[in-house]
Amino acid sequence: MKPIEFAEQNIVYAKDQPEYLPLPAYRTPDGMEATACWGMTWRERIRVLLTGRVYVTLLTFGGPLTPSIVSTRPPMQSQNQDSVPVMPRDNKPVVVDVVTVDCGYGFSGHAVMSDGTQQFHTSVLHPTSEQARAKVTESARQGGAM
Repeated sequence: MKPIEFAEQNIVYAKDQPEYLPLPAYRTPDGMEATACWGMTWRERIRVLLTGRVYVTLLTFGGPLTPSIVSTRPPMQSQNQDSVPVMPRDNKPVVVDVVTVDCGYGFSGHAVMSDGTQQFHTSVLHPTSEQARAKVTESARQGGAM
C-alpha cells in the first residue's frame, strides 16, 4: 500500500524528508487528528478480499502508542452514509452520531457533527465503549450541541 492524494487533503507530512514517503493527509482544524488515504495494488485488494485482514504497523519510537483507526470510509464524512447534514435554526452544528473505537487497551470516542466535523473527542481512554460514549455525550451536552 502507498499513501495517495485525495480531495479532502490539506497537508503533506514528511514532504521534504527523503527518508520517508510524503504523506498527504487531512488534518482536523483542532490538530487532534490526521487522516491519510492509502491505495492498494490489485494483488493487495485480492488479498484483503480473500483474508479480510489488514495489518497496521505504528512507529512509537519507544513512546506510548496513540489511538489509531483503520477504516474504509473517510472520517471527515458522516459515519451514517444515509444521513443528510442537519443544521438547526441558529446554524450551530449538532451531534448526529457518537463513534467509539476499540484501541486494544481502551476505548476512545468522538461526536460526528451535522456539518461533517468531529468534535468532543475523549481525552483519555475508557475501559468500555459505553463509558467512552457517555463521556462524549456529556461533553456534547455541556457544549450545547445536543
